[in-house]
Amino acid sequence: MLMLFLKAHPRWISEAQISILSHNFHSMKNSFLLFMFIGVFFTGIVSAQSLTPIVVASSGGYFTSGSGSISATVAEMTMVQTFESSGIFLTQGFQQIVESYTAIEETAEDFDVFPNPTSGKFTITVDAKESGSVRIRLYNLLGLIVHSETLDASDGDNLFDFDISGFDVGVYLLEFTVSNSTGQIETGTVKINLIND
Repeated sequence: MLMLFLKAHPRWISEAQISILSHNFHSMKNSFLLFMFIGVFFTGIVSAQSLTPIVVASSGGYFTSGSGSISATVAEMTMVQTFESSGIFLTQGFQQIVESYTAIEETAEDFDVFPNPTSGKFTITVDAKESGSVRIRLYNLLGLIVHSETLDASDGDNLFDFDISGFDVGVYLLEFTVSNSTGQIETGTVKINLIND
């Protein structure tokens, strides 16, 4: 548009200047188009993420093409022959999924609450490996502590009786923390259902 205006008014600018402006304009336009091409097409490649399945086996792999993908293992334990042609065998079986997790070692203390649901009176049993303390906290469903108590536990079975019959009917969460003299701590939460008689 600017070029047409300048050509229409030759007394403001010479033909040589118009040629230089035209060349600069086309050069800038080509640079801009190249910049846009790089920005649009290569941004997705640089910042895209993908997950590629792998096969964990003594031999095999995961292969993809434009028409599909296949995972294969050699020496599957359970196989059924489904196709044979010219000495090529196609079998189907199963591949076991490998799961990885971190185990948490369980402590020897046993903790139980009975009867549950309760009309208010219940017993907590703690089978402690060593003597220590048991902290009991009772929460309502708003997360407020409605009862808290720390008790001494001896080595072996311990029985602690509680009475919450004066509390409102509903669901409570009983949090327990068992600590012994060696510093081992076991914690847990038990849901208590307080019902009417």
